[in-house]
Amino acid sequence: MKTSKRVLLLVLALALFFAFAVGSKGGGDDETTTAAVVDGGETEAQGGDNGNSDYEVGEGTAISWATEYDYHYVRVAVPVKNTGSKNLYLESATVDIEDASSGTLVQSLSYVRVYPQIIEPGETAYYYEETTFDGTVGTALKAVPHVQVEEAKNPCTRYPITEEAIKDDTYSGFIVTGRVENTDSEAQDYIYVVINCYDAAGALICQEFTTISSTVQPGEKIGFEINSWADDIKAADIASYDIYAFPYQYNY
Repeated sequence: MKTSKRVLLLVLALALFFAFAVGSKGGGDDETTTAAVVDGGETEAQGGDNGNSDYEVGEGTAISWATEYDYHYVRVAVPVKNTGSKNLYLESATVDIEDASSGTLVQSLSYVRVYPQIIEPGETAYYYEETTFDGTVGTALKAVPHVQVEEAKNPCTRYPITEEAIKDDTYSGFIVTGRVENTDSEAQDYIYVVINCYDAAGALICQEFTTISSTVQPGEKIGFEINSWADDIKAADIASYDIYAFPYQYNY
């Protein structure tokens, strides 16, 4: 009798185990779509079918140059386009600079900034950095980004900019001036102003920014000035531009 009870209990345990295992394989309707960056600036869709977190990482560029005093610098730019249906938030990235011919690592840049950080469907943001260069100037280079993109948890806030003007500067390449209006219902203590500049072919040639750290009351306008770090680029080199003003952006 004891043996038969043990057998019965074993059978019941096995039945419960298989029922749980089969049930745990069900569902799967709550998957979301993300995109993983692969080498060469391509994207690969993963999971889900709603396309709400789709984006494309464009071809990254890295251009080096030397100043008249033989200081070596590199300019890196990587576009990211929101191809989905919801706003996206972009974290800072690591960008590897590779030799375009051999694929070997020349230099790695951490915490590369991106503006705007929150982009609406159809918009393009740019990871951008200008810094000292460890390699040989004139070598053909490629920028390989490692980005993190999430669905934005906060609205895409932009402030209107008026009276903007671009002119050459004696000590830097150019200066951008204008005024920003706080259209929020609350005072703002920190406002970013960013300009993406393009050549006649529509390629990004530089990204410059400044911050307004004065308290700006609702409805108030305040002036700004951006001094470019790219002293090799003048106002005449800029065929078109996008300019943004927004508060500090985060994703929590």
